[in-house]
Amino acid sequence: MVRGYVTAAAMENYKEIVTKTGWTDSDVLSNSLRITYAAYKNGQIRLLNQWLTEQDQKKRALMLKQAEQAKNNESDE
Repeated sequence: MVRGYVTAAAMENYKEIVTKTGWTDSDVLSNSLRITYAAYKNGQIRLLNQWLTEQDQKKRALMLKQAEQAKNNESDE
């Protein structure tokens, strides 16, 4: 159900959550909404969005670094 509505990055998060928790699609969606709502009600939604943005930037930087290292390893061979 959830899979058709999320970005590729969110799908990676979904897979990790399911693997670690054993939650169903319904559990993941329900808990995600509840956590987001709690952040909103407690004035933390901006903080949550900032954290998510920072994590996305870190992942991109890591992927670029890994791709560069792989390219350098290929040229060394």
